[in-house]
Amino acid sequence: MTELSKLHLVAIGGFDPSGGAGILRDGLTAQSLGCAFRLVGTAWAEQSAVFGVQAIDARPAPEVRRAILLALKEAPAGRTAIKVGMAVNPELLMAIVEALEGFAGPVVFDPVLSATSGGALFDARGEPLLQALEPLIARTWVVTPNTHEAALLCERSVSHVEDAQWCGHALARRGARAVVVKGGHLNTETIVDVLVTQGQAQRLENPRESGPSVRGTGCSYASSLALHLAAGKPLVAACGAAQAHVAEGIRRARPVGAQWHLGHS
Repeated sequence: MTELSKLHLVAIGGFDPSGGAGILRDGLTAQSLGCAFRLVGTAWAEQSAVFGVQAIDARPAPEVRRAILLALKEAPAGRTAIKVGMAVNPELLMAIVEALEGFAGPVVFDPVLSATSGGALFDARGEPLLQALEPLIARTWVVTPNTHEAALLCERSVSHVEDAQWCGHALARRGARAVVVKGGHLNTETIVDVLVTQGQAQRLENPRESGPSVRGTGCSYASSLALHLAAGKPLVAACGAAQAHVAEGIRRARPVGAQWHLGHS
């Protein structure tokens, strides 16, 4: 098993000006785990906790593809993980898929579809979301939607564990090796993440952390999961390590303006 300190994260996604989420949070997550990282921005999101998303300035798809290829040239072979967040639109999504062709390491896709503060973050160009995202889902080791994202993708309410299982299977049929529907907002006493692999579903339970609503938990979970997979951990163990990392960040959360951000030592 590879030590985390020898690993490298390539994080692909949007730039959140607050630093609470997006690729800056991915980089902070890698740094807190002792890993190197490189950030590839797909868009600049003009947003705030008070006013929501005001604008999304997407980069041209060829530029994003070029930046990913450059990042992969620099990254050490066999010791690199990919985390994809905000893909913005189908053109950028396909540029990401094309750039990752031939990459053999773990790819974790956290389907960022809307901002916590309000506003859409992916323009499907009139297609159903699941259809628009399918090329990237099929290229992914693990897809990690929260219940809100799963509901948008599957066009149904996700309030209970059974709903999360249904959506997990629906996403897995699109080609991902595994799906984790994160259960922080399910109607359960504990946090129940639903892991779907090869037609099987299992519950990964963890205690709920008390405290304020914290930004960036999904980004941190997906980045941590990708790195632990790159270290050679089995999937369930990697999910547990990622959840523990997020839980620690919630316990150490700190106020930043009108928001609470994850904190790590």
